[in-house]
Order: sequence, then structure tokens, then C-alpha cells
Amino acid sequence: MSGLVLFVDDDDANLLVCEAIVGSEMELCTAPSAARALEVLESREVAVLVTDQRMPGMTGVELCEQSLRISPETIRILITAYSDLKAAIDAINRGQVRRYIRKPWQPEELLAELRDALAIRDTARQLRDAERRLREVERVYTLGVLAAAVGHELANPLAIVTASADVARGELEQLERELREPGAATPRLRSRVDALSSLVADLCLGANQMTTVLADMRQLFRSTTVPEEIRLRDVAEQALRLVPRGLREHADTRLVVKGEPRVAGSCPKLMQLVLNLVVNALQAFGARRPGNAVQIAIWSEEDHAVLEVRDNGPGIPAGLGDRVFEQFFTTKAEGGAGLGLAISRRIAEDHGGTLTAPPAATGACFRLELPPYRG
Repeated sequence: MSGLVLFVDDDDANLLVCEAIVGSEMELCTAPSAARALEVLESREVAVLVTDQRMPGMTGVELCEQSLRISPETIRILITAYSDLKAAIDAINRGQVRRYIRKPWQPEELLAELRDALAIRDTARQLRDAERRLREVERVYTLGVLAAAVGHELANPLAIVTASADVARGELEQLERELREPGAATPRLRSRVDALSSLVADLCLGANQMTTVLADMRQLFRSTTVPEEIRLRDVAEQALRLVPRGLREHADTRLVVKGEPRVAGSCPKLMQLVLNLVVNALQAFGARRPGNAVQIAIWSEEDHAVLEVRDNGPGIPAGLGDRVFEQFFTTKAEGGAGLGLAISRRIAEDHGGTLTAPPAATGACFRLELPPYRG
């Protein structure tokens, strides 16, 4: 059990007693007034709010009601005299108070209620986390089905395009051989054949790239349960091929690999992680400017493999180094859900590794460390 307990009472003696019996077991903050309690609620994450009902300026019920708007996940407990039973009922209705404790409260009773409240809050958080993960799985599954459907629908026409382009290239090569005969071609005909050969070469290249992208999409959404041996170079190359063309133009992207670091895990998940990091780096630039650069570096250290994504963009705002990994936290002006880096860190941890944002002299740096593959 963990979380901050906020105890509110205008009686200094009660605050001291609470600190004595609760402070040694739980993280505790006391407030001598409702106004001070609201300041704490605004600035800190409060797991449990315990408040006296009768206080000058604002009642406990009113405080609970206001706290509901500031911190809806906080569990609220009201301390009230027997004669304030109506206030307790109001608190349940208006302030969503979970329990009320009658005065004079006993230390063991208060401790038991707080332990219970913290346990309930932990359970509720675990449930919300499980629901969120389920939604992510459903989303990835849906995308996987869509990718498979798109791949299936495109596979046949793409095969026809690829085969036809190969046939056209063969015919052009034969025509070029014939045109090399003395007097067989005019300069204009030669120029047009050269231009057509260039177009067919581009067509073949584009068809092959589409085939590769479709294979990478199927790989990204492939379901894996058994860890497999993975080359980090392959993960990075496949992720880079999936970066949208418009984003690629924001910066020069370079992949630098020393050795052949291998890890064990899920290739689709690691592709998702690397793709998130690269897309974030490119999006940070906003637009193409001379000198924009993103580097993906891969190497081995003594007890782990390392993949690092660096850019020379605006970087992470001061003081937000580790907050970027929190769920729903985003520095994007619009369109950011604040889940990409949180999911990426969880993928790293699921693989027994870490994902951090070490300080960088310029731009941003994200460092992935994973245990090496040991066969």
C-alpha cells in the first residue's frame, strides 16, 4: 500500500496525535484548514483525504465536494460527531465520501480505515491499469486485423505490378541491346528509350519497397508469445521503413551499428518501441530545416545491448525529464495522447530492460538497454 494521506483538522492537538500514530506507518500531510488542504490537493497527488466536519470557513462536506473536482480518484473520509449524522449523509451524496468516523476517534480505528482505503485505492488503480492494457491489446489486435486485410487486398495487385515491371524491364533490356546495333536508333529514339528505362526502374523499386512495407506491417502486428532471438539492427531498419514519408523529410536520419547486438523478446513490440522514439524525434522538429538530424545508434556493453535515439531538436523542457514517461503526459500542443513513451517504457520493462531519457547537451536522447541474448 502506498499513497499520501491528507489529514485536515483545525485542532492542533488532533493534528499532533495523527502525526504520532499515522506518520510512522504512512506518508502523511496535515492541514489546519480547508483552504490549506485545497492547496495540497492542487499541488500533490493525494490518495486519502481525512477531514473533520466542523471547521471555520468551510465544512468537511464542502471540502470533500471541492476535492472531488480537483482529485476525483482521492478516497474521502469524514470525521463527525454523532449529532452531525445529517452532515455525514450529505457528504456521501455530495462529496462521495466513502466512510465517516464518529468523534472521538480511536487510533486503531483510524489506522484500520486508512489501511483499508489505501488497499482499495491500489486495487482500483490496478483495475484501471488492466482495463487500459486491455484497450491497448484490443487496439493493436484491430490494427493487426486491418493490416492483414490491407496486406491481403494489396498482395495480388502488387504481385501483378511487380511481375509486369520485371517483364517490362526485361523487354527494355532486349530493346536496348538491339538499338546498340549500328544505325538501329536515332538520337531521339535513344533518349526516349533511356527515359522509359528509368521510369521502369523506378516502378520496380517502388513495387519492391511496397512489398517490404507490407511485410514490415505484418511483422509489427504479429502476435508473439515465445521470446525469439532478435537482431537490434533488424528492429531499427524495419521501424525506419514504417516512418511516414512526410515525417522522414523533417530531418536526416542515420543508423549507426557497432557489432551485431542480439536480444530475446518480441520483435513486433520492440519495433513499436523504436518507431515511437523515432517518430517523436522527427515530430519535435515541426518542419524541415537545414541541419536537422536524428541518429539511431546500436552497440553492446558489458551486460546489455543498447539502442539510443538522439536528435538535435528542441529537446525535453527543463524539469520534465522523467515525466515524459507518465501516462497521458504530453508536451505536444495538440493531437498527443501522452501514451507513446509510457507504452514504450513498459515494453522495455517487459523485456527486462530500461528506457530512460538521459540529459543531452542539445536536443533529446532516449536510451534503451536490454539484456543480451544468451541462447
